[in-house]
Amino acid sequence: MERLYWDPSLSVQIELIDNQHKQLLEIVNNVQNAIITKTQKIAVNDIFEALFLNAKINFKNQEYLFNRYNYPFIKEHQKEHNDYLIILRGYRERLPDSSKQVCDELLVFLKAWFENHIKVSDKKYASLLNEQGVR
Repeated sequence: MERLYWDPSLSVQIELIDNQHKQLLEIVNNVQNAIITKTQKIAVNDIFEALFLNAKINFKNQEYLFNRYNYPFIKEHQKEHNDYLIILRGYRERLPDSSKQVCDELLVFLKAWFENHIKVSDKKYASLLNEQGVR
């Protein structure tokens, strides 16, 4: 699989959120590096700590903005965030053995999150917030 690189299609034009998405992108690339170099056994705890911390901060910031600017689809977006966390917890439970298959599945999931959530769902709130001056 190819590494992920930041490009304008990922930007929501809100610096704080973009920076958090860039951090997530780096974590995803670290997962891929751990798989390639066969160090996933060592990196599992660190990777999950980073994934959950990134999600906690990013989701909290997004939901603050949603409430402040009356984003009409907050419930739907929160559900996507909750589903993401549930899926991550499932991977974390499956990873004690650090099998390559589970790590590969995690990587596919995280890359799909960029394609489906950040490029689609996050873009929905971006235009509304950008119109209200949020940068």
